Amino acid sequence: MINTANPNLARTALLLNRAVAIDSAAAPRVALVCRACEALGVLASHAAWADSTTLAERTVRRWIALQPANYAGWVSLTDLALALGHEREAVRADHVADSLGRPVGSPSLRDMSWQLRADKLDLVDARCRRELPTAPAAVFGELRWWCTIALRMQGRYYREALRLARAGVIPGAATARPEIGVEPIQSAGLDFEMYRPLAAGFQFRRFAEEARSQSLPGAGGPPDGVEPDVGGDRTRHQPRHRRGTSACGFG
Repeated sequence: MINTANPNLARTALLLNRAVAIDSAAAPRVALVCRACEALGVLASHAAWADSTTLAERTVRRWIALQPANYAGWVSLTDLALALGHEREAVRADHVADSLGRPVGSPSLRDMSWQLRADKLDLVDARCRRELPTAPAAVFGELRWWCTIALRMQGRYYREALRLARAGVIPGAATARPEIGVEPIQSAGLDFEMYRPLAAGFQFRRFAEEARSQSLPGAGGPPDGVEPDVGGDRTRHQPRHRRGTSACGFG
């Protein structure tokens, strides 16, 4: 198992490249298990997070050279090509991934992910207003995930992204879907980005505990009796003085 949380990225890269060197000779003959490919995927991810997209692309191409019939490498190349603005190359890599058996998801959601990566946020917003109000519950969760990311990319945190993630309030539409429940990861991430680390920490910890116990995600938000302070010192929390506070934490 490769440790992707190693804070020493230089040593991580050294060890991953060593894994590639050890495994490369066997990789072309191994169809299902390729440690070099796993290592290259992690290296590419680290490079992308460090905004070194050129290095990430070069690393993914090494991966594809080792396992050209593995759709995962082509999917990664698609994402990187989109990030670099090479839409024609992204389309080609995406078609190759499909031809190699990449699991087929929702065409609508795939289009939305492409629009996000291409910074076509006006198109994403329009799609969210159009599709979220009537989306089946099975589709709403993933659709809301992408719509919340679009709002975060635009800095539309408190009044729109947070309300969508916690109460299903759809920006620009006269509809809310509170029956769907809270999106716990987005809820915690938003609190963190809004300089409320204690609220975020409570939620991430709760989510981790529920995952360990193999239970369904809970309602998100800080523990019962604790509510984020949305004014003044945003790293502090205030006790909840009354019942009936909404799922968004609004009075």
